[in-house]
Amino acid sequence: MQRFILIVLMVFAMISQCQAAVISLTANSLGLKSGNYGAVLIVEDFLNITAITKIGRSSGPEAGTIYVAAGDIGLGVQSVKKRGSEGINGSGSYSDEAIVFSFLSGVPVSSIQLGLSDYSKCSDNPVIELLFLSGDKALFSKLSSGWNEAISSIGGGKVLVDIGTLFGTSSNKVLSQLTVTELCGEVYVNSIVWNSTSVPEPATIMLLGLGCVMVLPLKRK
Repeated sequence: MQRFILIVLMVFAMISQCQAAVISLTANSLGLKSGNYGAVLIVEDFLNITAITKIGRSSGPEAGTIYVAAGDIGLGVQSVKKRGSEGINGSGSYSDEAIVFSFLSGVPVSSIQLGLSDYSKCSDNPVIELLFLSGDKALFSKLSSGWNEAISSIGGGKVLVDIGTLFGTSSNKVLSQLTVTELCGEVYVNSIVWNSTSVPEPATIMLLGLGCVMVLPLKRK
């Protein structure tokens, strides 16, 4: 009986595999021309991307639009009238700006990595806000403990921000929304990576279990 339980657990672990979602958000990868793509950009039917502008202005905040920069730069923000700079801007008449990623299913916070373009440690101050399914929030910026350890340069002004390093790789919290706000300079988001766990249906587990029952007697002969 113990062997049977052990085999079922092993099979369950094998089919409950972590699946990595790697989403490149550049014009080249998305197959889009550079330009403004409106209030909502839906990627792969499981990620909604929206924009906010004038966060730091008395007349704001306002809903913005998604701008897809040319080549492999990534996503930025403009006003609904398609005005302002192309990136997520923290200065000028439309500052501060933000891009909001809403996950259609919960994502483990420890698995998320965010790619930024045109990032400068000196002139940029992006703030990453996490909203969990529980309703709790967390904020991180370059003033946060662990920020330098969480960022790795991949060249050409591009960096990868490991959210798991910032929040803790052992955390089991599930994320529903991630927001990138620029308070000073200008950045773009060029990619987002996370892991999702596919859980098998109960019927599948039962059938696999029955298969184990049939195999065990044969191995005893």
